[in-house]
Amino acid sequence: MDCTMHNITILTMNTQVLLGCILLLTVNFAFGTNTDVPGGTQVTTNANASQLEPTAVSDTSNDTDKGIADDTTNDGKIPIYLGGFFSHGGVWDCSGILPAVEMALDHINARSDVLPDYDLKMVWNDTQCAAATGTRVLFDQLFHKPQKLILIGDGCSTSTQAIAGTSYHWNLNVMSYAASAPTLSNRIDYPYFYRTVMPDTMFNSARIRLMKEFGWNKVGTIHGKHEIFSLVIDHLIGGLHDANITILTSETFASDDPSHQIQNLRTAAQYVEMLTDYLKAPKWSNYEWQSYSPLGYDAAWAIALMLDKAVPVLKTKGLRLEDFTYDDKEMGRTFFELLNETRFTGVSGPVTFNDGDRVGIIQIRQLQAGCANSSWKLHEEECFLFVNQFLSYSHAAKHCNNIGSVIAAIVNETEYDFIMETLQRSSDNTESQKWFIGLKKMNQIYEWEDPQFSDRMWIPSGSELNGADECVYMTADAANGWRTISCDTPLPFICRMEGEFLERPVALFTDNEEGGVFEMVGNFIWPGGYVPLDHTPKIIIKVLSVHKGISFALYAAMSSLAIIGILMALFFLAFNFRYREKRFVKMSSPNLNNLIILGSVLVYATIFVGGLDSNLVSVAVEAQFCQLRVWLLSLGFVLAFGSMFSKTWRVHKIAAFKTPKRVIIKDQQLFLMVFVLLLIDVCVLAVWHIIDPMEIAKRDLNEIDDPQVPNQRLIPYYEYCSCKHQIYWLAALYSYKALLLIFGAFLAWETRQVTISALNDSKLIGISVYNVIVLCTIGVSVSFVINNDPAILYIFTSCVVLFCTTITLIIVFVPKIISVYKYPDGPPTMTTLTTGRPNSTVNTQNQMETLQEEIKTIKQKLAEVEEENKRLKESRPLSESVIDVSANDARFKSGCGLWCAGLVCGCCAGDHKDTYRPEGINNNAMEGSSSGD
Repeated sequence: MDCTMHNITILTMNTQVLLGCILLLTVNFAFGTNTDVPGGTQVTTNANASQLEPTAVSDTSNDTDKGIADDTTNDGKIPIYLGGFFSHGGVWDCSGILPAVEMALDHINARSDVLPDYDLKMVWNDTQCAAATGTRVLFDQLFHKPQKLILIGDGCSTSTQAIAGTSYHWNLNVMSYAASAPTLSNRIDYPYFYRTVMPDTMFNSARIRLMKEFGWNKVGTIHGKHEIFSLVIDHLIGGLHDANITILTSETFASDDPSHQIQNLRTAAQYVEMLTDYLKAPKWSNYEWQSYSPLGYDAAWAIALMLDKAVPVLKTKGLRLEDFTYDDKEMGRTFFELLNETRFTGVSGPVTFNDGDRVGIIQIRQLQAGCANSSWKLHEEECFLFVNQFLSYSHAAKHCNNIGSVIAAIVNETEYDFIMETLQRSSDNTESQKWFIGLKKMNQIYEWEDPQFSDRMWIPSGSELNGADECVYMTADAANGWRTISCDTPLPFICRMEGEFLERPVALFTDNEEGGVFEMVGNFIWPGGYVPLDHTPKIIIKVLSVHKGISFALYAAMSSLAIIGILMALFFLAFNFRYREKRFVKMSSPNLNNLIILGSVLVYATIFVGGLDSNLVSVAVEAQFCQLRVWLLSLGFVLAFGSMFSKTWRVHKIAAFKTPKRVIIKDQQLFLMVFVLLLIDVCVLAVWHIIDPMEIAKRDLNEIDDPQVPNQRLIPYYEYCSCKHQIYWLAALYSYKALLLIFGAFLAWETRQVTISALNDSKLIGISVYNVIVLCTIGVSVSFVINNDPAILYIFTSCVVLFCTTITLIIVFVPKIISVYKYPDGPPTMTTLTTGRPNSTVNTQNQMETLQEEIKTIKQKLAEVEEENKRLKESRPLSESVIDVSANDARFKSGCGLWCAGLVCGCCAGDHKDTYRPEGINNNAMEGSSSGD
């Protein structure tokens, strides 16, 4: 940067307070301090511009040569001359650096250990910061006495390029104090150029490092339309590309008003804006104060120290400084090499050179809000002063106004909490101490006295502002809120003012080949408390599809229960096989019982295939399981419950109707009935899966927020088995099986009071049928409601299958197991049963005892009859007796024979073909049921 105050400013445009994000990158210097210089003594400099008065300046109106060459010696010293160039006008004014350079010359000449034999003087000219003028005054310097050893200046890069690009032909080295154009680092075009200011391009490394520190990856640039600035930005853009930082836009402006370009930056996006800033400084007298004056001071010292080193070097060659001429290339090269070796600590910090460019530490400063002094308390960007002086409200407000503030308005909860916390920490304050604030009743309404806060009314909870008093106070007790009080009551009070923005050092950067060293020396303060973003925040919602299936743990749990059910069924199968000859088992048709068990196992198996989805198997395998699941469930249902229906039908057929004929229903007939039902299922399923096979379909559910990942939404989906005409196929199967259930329910109802000893599980089968009907109806209905959640649907259907099948097996087989183990040799008595019609009754144990008593009575009467018959036989012939009996009853025409079989008695007449049986009892009715095996 040239000779005005140089700042590199980084603005973040997505913050509420722009100034709070300004970072200034400057060359680190300590002007105004005691700084060591070579020679063993100290040079004291002062930053007060009033002490930088120019010396040896003449005012010639027709010549730009302002310096006066003095050929006289001072105390016998030989005068040697520097050619000076300073811009006193034009685009940039560097006049404030001239007094600093002259001060340095005075300090140098006062030193006995630096150039002790010489008096270092300077002849300077005004370049007007113009290349043409700079060239002209250079030639004036060259072709007018005295002879110049070194040139110092200019501060303006434009004129300096003209001077440094020409002067090397006369073997003159140029030391600039403020020309920072990166072009001047070109050793081919400017071989004898040095400068105590760092080139603008060296700040780019600090800029890039700063962006990396805060994660800024998107930037835009804005600069003036001048070659100097364009070169800097071009160098910066190259570095940004190497650092993988995106340049969104680069704006250039030619006028003094860059508002249009800045608006372009704002509308394009919110990002970090890099500015090369020139801040105008106030003037003193005829000069303009420059913060780069220390660099001019150090430039003079760098030349003096180099010349001091050159004295002994030249002496070895038989030369002296005053022997230099513009044709002396060797001495000019010696001066160049010695400048590169010059090292000292100047007022601007350590001074070293690397191939002509200054190597230094870059100081990063931030504009931060602060208060006038430590008495004020800073909160965000506002300052509060707690005045522990008892005044009335009017005097308190006047006191605040006199110090440039207002009596405090508290406009939000964070400010209120800050003030409460400050009061509570204060040792001079008690919890009950009252403090005036700037809330006052005006026009019967409490408002902030300062109108700038009129639209920011805020009152804490618990406040009572309904009194007659006009002023308001607060205490450190949050429970009391705000209360009213007379304005004449003397109280301490709180003042408020906006904070000042001050440049505060926050970091130092030293460039090197490894990327530089970044050292924090302060704290970055960002508006809102967070690092500003380098772009407009865009909430990118990431949407993920998430399979909502059956977990392995759930599948394992349900499968374990299914395995337990299958093991139970196999236990019943083993029992049925082992005790198939036992009368209690044999009479219940063991072969049909085996079909019930087989069907139950198939139904249990649907739990295994029903829980396998794409979480556990591939989609292709899952599609095959869709087919298998329907086959297992349908065929298992027919085998298990078709067998129970057939057995119930047989009970109904035998016991539900009165008939004198013999009824025989064998197991083969029941097997045929089950086979027909099974064949219907096989035909329907085969046609279904050939014409319209099952496939895996996917259905999305409602989109939800991801509870674990912010800005991410989930679309749950589940997979299910489907086909084109699934509803019709299911309707066919459900209708067919619904008819079976209805028919089975009818048979179960009809035989609900039947207990036949030969077929002793008829009532149990009826209970099982009821169980199946209820659970199947509930299961089908609920499954349509919860089909959007595969896990819940799987749990529900598995529980229905488990409960229905297990209860059926227990109802059918557990009574048989109990009977077998309770009566290993069969039951002690076998009861005879009448039908379940209203005119028939079931024999109970009491009825059996009653019948046994009646049989004994009958036997006694028969004995008496036999005695009577015996007596009659003895008294008359046999033929008469027979005729008499047959005459009394037609049934005994050909003779009769009385018989008893267990509890049943009868008589036979004639050839015994016609046998008398009590009404409703068919002796051969149960033969079919007992001959199943």
